[in-house]
Amino acid sequence: SFGVYKFTETEANAEGVKERIPLAGAEFILYADEACQNPVKLTAKQNQIYRAAVSGEQTISSITTDQSGRFVIEGLDAGYYYLKEINAPAGYYPLSAPVKIEIDHEGKTYLCQGNEKTELAQNLVEVLNQTGGELQTTGGSAFLCGRRAADDGRGIPAQAQKRR
Repeated sequence: SFGVYKFTETEANAEGVKERIPLAGAEFILYADEACQNPVKLTAKQNQIYRAAVSGEQTISSITTDQSGRFVIEGLDAGYYYLKEINAPAGYYPLSAPVKIEIDHEGKTYLCQGNEKTELAQNLVEVLNQTGGELQTTGGSAFLCGRRAADDGRGIPAQAQKRR
């Protein structure tokens, strides 16, 4: 399983601290293929928690962040998955490319870029919407951010720029 947290940050205050503000309204689809043609069948479990659907269950076509900016997907088999943002919150653009995620046979979750992958110790993909910036990973969570994210070899380049 893994979680997603979509947020923006305020300008730094006098102490240099930025406040995180969750973003509601980001809509995602999880795919089983790189071409994003085969959506994973998911069902709502409870309060922004979704799981892999079993035969006969009602499925959802997409997941939209609520006021918490978060959701969790559980019960996925080992393999590669592609999380694509199809609609961004008002005032923002969606990520330009799907986020490639690997779940191994031990249940560990990774973000993948080419032959490089970063383990998500907290199983959390954090997507920061801001203008400018660069890709960074920290504390076991992967941050996807910026208008043109630089690939530092540890994560996924992404575009999540604020509209002007």
